[in-house]
Amino acid sequence: MNSEEKMSGKLTADSASDRSIKKQHPDIQVGATKIEELEEVYKMPYITSWERIAEKKGVKIGEERGKIKTARELIKRGVAINIIAEATGFSQKKIEKLSATAH
Repeated sequence: MNSEEKMSGKLTADSASDRSIKKQHPDIQVGATKIEELEEVYKMPYITSWERIAEKKGVKIGEERGKIKTARELIKRGVAINIIAEATGFSQKKIEKLSATAH
C-alpha cells in the first residue's frame, strides 16, 4: 500500500487484508467505496440492535399506556376493581391508585 492509498483509506486489490476481506465478504467491492461498505457490514448490526431494543421498549411503554387508559375508562364506567385488575393484569392496588386520579 502506498502513502496515497493509506491517506485515502483505499486498499489495493492485491493486499493481504483486501484478499481476506474479499474471501469473507465476496459482495464487497475493492476501491473507493470499500470503507463505506465495510462500515455498513460491521456497524449496522450494532445500530440495528439498538433500534430493535428501542422499538421493543417503545412497544412496552405504549402497551402500558393503553392499559392505563383502558383501566381509567373502566373506572369511570363503574366496573369493579377486581374485574379491571383481571382484564389489565394490574394489581388491585394500582387500580385503586388510578381510580383516585381518574375522576
